[in-house]
Amino acid sequence: MVVGVPNVGKSALINSIHQLALSQFPGKMKRATVGPLPGVTQDIAGYKIAHHPSIYVLDTPGVLVPSIPDIETGLKLALAGSVKDSVVGEDRIAQYLLAVLNTRGTPLHWKHLNKRRLEGIRFDSEEKHEYKSKDLRPKRRKLPNNSDMIYVEDLVTEVQCALYLTLSEFTGNMEDEGDLECLIEKQFEALQKAFKIPHVASQARLMISKKFLTLFRAAPEEGTQRKVREQVLMATVLQIQGDESVLLRVTHSNLKSFSADLRFSLQTTVESVKEKLWRKCGTSVNSMCLDLYDDTNTKVSVLTDDSRPLGYYSPLDGYRLHVIDLDPSSVTSGGWLEDISLVEKYSISEEAYQKRDGTFRKYKEKLVSQNPSALGNKIPDNYMEDLCANIKVRDRCEVEPGAKRGVVKFLGLAEPLAPGFWVGVQYDEPLGKHDGMVKGVRYFDCPPLHGAMVRPDKVKVGDYPEQDPFEVDEI
Repeated sequence: MVVGVPNVGKSALINSIHQLALSQFPGKMKRATVGPLPGVTQDIAGYKIAHHPSIYVLDTPGVLVPSIPDIETGLKLALAGSVKDSVVGEDRIAQYLLAVLNTRGTPLHWKHLNKRRLEGIRFDSEEKHEYKSKDLRPKRRKLPNNSDMIYVEDLVTEVQCALYLTLSEFTGNMEDEGDLECLIEKQFEALQKAFKIPHVASQARLMISKKFLTLFRAAPEEGTQRKVREQVLMATVLQIQGDESVLLRVTHSNLKSFSADLRFSLQTTVESVKEKLWRKCGTSVNSMCLDLYDDTNTKVSVLTDDSRPLGYYSPLDGYRLHVIDLDPSSVTSGGWLEDISLVEKYSISEEAYQKRDGTFRKYKEKLVSQNPSALGNKIPDNYMEDLCANIKVRDRCEVEPGAKRGVVKFLGLAEPLAPGFWVGVQYDEPLGKHDGMVKGVRYFDCPPLHGAMVRPDKVKVGDYPEQDPFEVDEI
């Protein structure tokens, strides 16, 4: 049985033993599920790690002591990933990590990396990602390519250089808590530039902390190529924390009235975002340019790399994604998608329409010739007039169904409605449909949603006082 604190590597240890066993005794054996966050193993599970003799190992969920003795111990456990970051707070954990690195002088050992930074960081590679629609379907993760490896290596170097420069320029006292806090604040600003997070982002501090912690836990040891290939699988996690999504307001350069709130996964590539927008606004993917604006309407980035995930550009809820159509002959140009007066209408002369067969006019004429009363009014104008004899305006009444009480405000014919007599009622409570105006005709005045037009057979007049909604019947 393998027992330990959460996220210490129990399942990874079992898989390592399993891998050694496979090299000696090839066969098919179940592997333990592993992940970068605590809580992946939820139940006790057995795994066969060897044959001849058969050896089984039990993998168990992580366990912690009932209470953590001090704050520093809790921060160490959180930094190691044994406690979920959200419990302690990503910002607080990142501050603790920076404090540990600074007090130990670790960034000063990265002096030699500054030369590489000045020579230029190789974020882009000649090897390009190619995405197709079928690639977006769930499937097994492929091995990282050289572009991913270069991205992670250079991002690690950029962060190390940023921390080295801020610590080397520090002139305060590391033992003084106030000076150390000022240093950490400057390092957060340097990390924000290294991660290319917009300065105006309202949640920039949280995004910096998440990316910094993920990079710290996933960054490979220098000079270990195998470790690079293993840890580079978390390259997208450096840009995206989990399967998160963002709600963006989409606008268009040619469609002034177009505005839609769309939700995108941060793991979706920019090319997939363009394909989704093509279905919404009609601009083709090849002639579409995307600009990202923050909640203050300031442009923060241009989505130029179609192979990058959307999360690379650090959008937040409420940001605006502006679509620019670069095609002068696009279907969105000219304004005819919005102004219907610009669209040429089909018209036909009266003589040409009369000569046509199978029209509604011909059908109507045929119906009248067969049954002259087919199109006549089936309801006479005096319909239910006799029921109105006992109903007067200003009478208290009760309307069925529902026993809704009110006062009679109108009695008579209503041309926009069906033939016959109608009763206009003002309900005591907002149980109606209008304020006394029906189809553009004002029959009476009442508060909104208090008016209704009903047939006389639904109305009973009499002593129906207004009811108290809070009145409780006595038992």
